[in-house]
Amino acid sequence: MIFIYIIILLILVFCINKNLDQSKYFSYLIYGIEILLILSCSFRIIYANSNNDTYTYMIMYNNSMTKSLVQMKQIYPGIETGFLVLIKMFSMLNIPYRIFLVFTSFISIGGIFYFINKNSKNIIFSLFLFLCLGSYFFAFTAIRQALSIGIVFFGIHYLYKNKVILFVFFVLIASLFHLTSLIYLILLLDRYISKKIVLIISIMCIAVLFIPQEFLSVIFGYKYSLYFPKLISISLNNIGQIIFLIGIFVSALYYSGEYKNKKLMSKYYPSFIYCLIHLLSLRTNMFSRLSLNFQPLYVSNLSDLNELITNKKYKILICISVLLYHLAWLYLNKSMNFL
Repeated sequence: MIFIYIIILLILVFCINKNLDQSKYFSYLIYGIEILLILSCSFRIIYANSNNDTYTYMIMYNNSMTKSLVQMKQIYPGIETGFLVLIKMFSMLNIPYRIFLVFTSFISIGGIFYFINKNSKNIIFSLFLFLCLGSYFFAFTAIRQALSIGIVFFGIHYLYKNKVILFVFFVLIASLFHLTSLIYLILLLDRYISKKIVLIISIMCIAVLFIPQEFLSVIFGYKYSLYFPKLISISLNNIGQIIFLIGIFVSALYYSGEYKNKKLMSKYYPSFIYCLIHLLSLRTNMFSRLSLNFQPLYVSNLSDLNELITNKKYKILICISVLLYHLAWLYLNKSMNFL
């Protein structure tokens, strides 16, 4: 699998600044890369062990073959009903777990590819960012959350067409697989966002970093407050990610000239949310996972900004910076055995 991944990454790097969208073979290239990435994600069962979620869900899947839906709900009370119904349907048909992973991969990653193909001004660069910033590998283990993200991105374009009811419908369906998908409803506030509101939210997020655990138990409840350490946890890995992700986005805003845009806050609202939630990951890794719900939108925004930059040297610098960030991320996460 590592050879397939390296080849795909090299193809994307080589094609980033090429005007291939006019070529009749461009769509074949894009669909070929996307299908290979989806299938590669499906093969993660090879690396399933007791230390990752793929193995945990495999045990759950095997249990569903002999247990009723009611029994499954009793055994796994914290698992959303939609996901339990899905695995029960597959197990009743005696479909192997590997095929189940293929299906979930087509939904979770396919939804994001559908969004990128439909909205991105530079599909190659968007795919490059999607791979390098971590969203792709997130789908290897967090099956339920990745599945819910994919469902939302199959319907998120309705939000841009002001078909709010359809967008909310997709979010509610996604919440049957992972409740965190309900956070997408805050995208409905984009038309009301302003610099003052962003500043207030930013101050609140920074304040959360220093709130004692005892107060957090009042806000989030005792169960979820346990996810928060007693003190802010600053590691070189975490702070490095945050500085890079915020820094490269701010730089792209500046060099593209978009920082002068009067509709700056509403246009790039999803990316502001992503950066702020990622900032909260200094308090707990729970926010790091939650931020990944918005990373495809951040990728889309950054890709569009890159298209507005006229300085080719800076475009190359962005590509090199993202690639180096990715290599560092792979090295720091090598214990996860993605490849």
